[in-house]
Amino acid sequence: MTQDNLEKQHQSCKIFIVDDDEQQAMLMRAMAETSQLETELFTNSIDFLHTEIFENDIVVLDLQMPDKDGIEIMRELATRNISPNFILVSGFDERVLHSAKQLAESKHLNVVATLSKPLKAKEFISLLSNTYAECREKHKQQIENTLSTKNTEL
Repeated sequence: MTQDNLEKQHQSCKIFIVDDDEQQAMLMRAMAETSQLETELFTNSIDFLHTEIFENDIVVLDLQMPDKDGIEIMRELATRNISPNFILVSGFDERVLHSAKQLAESKHLNVVATLSKPLKAKEFISLLSNTYAECREKHKQQIENTLSTKNTEL
C-alpha cells in the first residue's frame, strides 16, 4: 500500500447511500442528517462503483436496482478486495435479505445489518449512528497502529 493510499484510507469513514429510488435515498440521507452524519448519495450503481471506497466506509445498499443490483455491486467489490461495512436494504421479503447477507459473507464481505423497506426511522438512525461510531473507533486504532509502526521503524 502506497503512502498516498494509506493516507486516503485514514481519511475514510464515509457513508454512502446507494438506491435508485431518489425519494428513498433522500429520505435515508435526511434520517442520517438528524444525527449530524454526512452522506454521499448515489442513485446510479455504476456511478457508485467509480468512487473510491475503503474498508472503513459504510455502504447503505439497496438490493434491487437497474444496471447493477446490490448483489452485483457486492460481487464486484469483493473481486477488488474492498470490504466496507454494508447495510443492506430492500423491499423484498426477509428471505431475500438473508440470502444476500449469506452470499456477501461467503465473499468475506462485512454485512452489519439487513433492513426491510419501508425503513423505520428510529431503527435506521440508531444503526447508522452506532456503525459510524464503530467505524471511527476502528479508524482511530488503525491510525494509532500505523503511527506506532512508523515510530518503531525510526
